[in-house]
Amino acid sequence: MIQLHPGEQLLAAERRHWLPIALESASLLIAALLPLSLLVGAELMPAGAVATVNEYRSFVWFLYAVWLLGLWMVFAISITNYYLDIILITNRRVVDIEQLGLFSRDVAELHLENIVALHVEIKGFVASFFNYGSLYLQTSSERPQFSMNNVQDPHRVQEIISKARLAITKETPATTSSK
Repeated sequence: MIQLHPGEQLLAAERRHWLPIALESASLLIAALLPLSLLVGAELMPAGAVATVNEYRSFVWFLYAVWLLGLWMVFAISITNYYLDIILITNRRVVDIEQLGLFSRDVAELHLENIVALHVEIKGFVASFFNYGSLYLQTSSERPQFSMNNVQDPHRVQEIISKARLAITKETPATTSSK
């Protein structure tokens, strides 16, 4: 996957928070059960409507099976995206790997010495209660802001990055002055 450079140590590997994927999974479950309740509830319709429904019942069950297959594919893609999204923090850089689809991945790398500022944003009661939010890294490079969403315990991740950044800035002047 990602190769560490010589002398580089992995400090943390963080996944996105589980709550957004759980909410998405719950909505997919509701989308799967809603048509089933309509099919079962069709028996409560007037007699003429029940006869029409019974005439096409096997076709309706086929469409329901196709619907479930589509929802299963969406669920599998969501789980894959969640599992493959990861933030790696080393003593030299921050690597944000974001899976955009089944065959598309965005890997963004930021060297710690390029970080100018760190900002954590936790919006809303749910995010505060479950302790997840967004982490923004400000740089002076051509891509000025580096953002990571749905980070578990963003203040702890911010602290890890701050300590690593402080360690590398203390290390850099010492190596240049000894030359």
